[in-house]
Amino acid sequence: MQHPSRSRYTVSNILRLTGAFAFAVATTAGAALAVTVGTPHTTHYTTEMGPRDSFSVPYTGTMELKYSSDGIINGTYRSTSVRPDPMSGRIVTVTGALMDNNRIRLSFAYGNYSFRGTVEKGGEIVASATDNRGKVVVFKAQPVAQKHATPAPTHEP
Repeated sequence: MQHPSRSRYTVSNILRLTGAFAFAVATTAGAALAVTVGTPHTTHYTTEMGPRDSFSVPYTGTMELKYSSDGIINGTYRSTSVRPDPMSGRIVTVTGALMDNNRIRLSFAYGNYSFRGTVEKGGEIVASATDNRGKVVVFKAQPVAQKHATPAPTHEP
């Protein structure tokens, strides 16, 4: 049998482990709260995407993003460009996350774009990514005010 002072479960070791556990829980909980965006909602956007420092007409599109209460984003992108666009005719899946300090990350399933940026006042998304040739691509998405649907008239007998 070991001497009590040599046990690895001494009071000081137990207190040290308890303190480390409490610190880990507190920092993890704080990080989880920082990502929370509140009530789940859907936002529609008009978008522009193109190379930085370019005078060419940007690719345009529409995007619908569904934000969950924990900051997870799922949605779709559709091209509306008048110029030739590699995403033309496709419904592209968009995934991402809304993080603390209004930072956002969006990944497009087609084109291997992974944009990082911010959500500005008014809800505009401003982000950028580097394409497979090393060029910076700028992405902007402006929220569209949605008209509320008029309820269908009811017919009374």
